[in-house]
Amino acid sequence: MRMTFASLVAPATLTAARVDPAIALDILWAAAYPADLIEHIHVRASSGRIDLVIYHLATDPTTAAQTLLDLCRRAQRGSPVLHGWSASVASP
Repeated sequence: MRMTFASLVAPATLTAARVDPAIALDILWAAAYPADLIEHIHVRASSGRIDLVIYHLATDPTTAAQTLLDLCRRAQRGSPVLHGWSASVASP
């Protein structure tokens, strides 16, 4: 099992925005595909930022990072709550 870190950051016009962690978690799970092989998602939210830790069954660090980035992008596209936010994944 791999652990990968990422952050979602609000646009400058929404820096005071705070997303409830339970809602962010629901948005991420709704965007997840079975092929992502995600086992667990942990969310910590603060003003203008959501930090994520995802545990999944990816075979290598590069695949793990790409899977998480893809998940974040799908979550952003599929939810008005995250519209305009940017995603970054920690280097594998």
